[in-house]
Amino acid sequence: MLWWNFQEHWPSFQHVFSLAGGDPSRRSWGAPFELLGSQLGLVTPILFGLQLAARVWAWRRRRDSGTGEWLLFCASAPVAAFFLVLSLRTRIEGNWPAPAYVGGLLLTGAWLA
Repeated sequence: MLWWNFQEHWPSFQHVFSLAGGDPSRRSWGAPFELLGSQLGLVTPILFGLQLAARVWAWRRRRDSGTGEWLLFCASAPVAAFFLVLSLRTRIEGNWPAPAYVGGLLLTGAWLA
C-alpha cells in the first residue's frame, strides 16, 4: 500500500489530511452543532443522554469506583472529546466517533446496573 501511494503521489494521505482540516471547504462555524446533530440521529437522544450521564457518573466516582468503570470511561470519553475539539477545526463525519460508543454504552450498562 505504501509503495502504491508513493508511486501515485500519496492520494490516500492527501485525502485523510483534507478531511482532518487541510481543506478549507470543510471548515464551518456550525461543525460542532453538525457533530452533535449527527450523533443524536445515529445513536438516538436517549442512548446519547444515558451514556453522557454514565460518563459523568464514572468521572465523579473515579477514585471510589472499580477499575473496570474507570477503564470504560478512559476508553470512551477521550475519543468523544477528541472529535468534539476537532469539530472546531473541520467537519466531522458522523461515524468517526463510533469507537467512543463501545466503552460509553458498556459504561452505561454498568451505571444502570
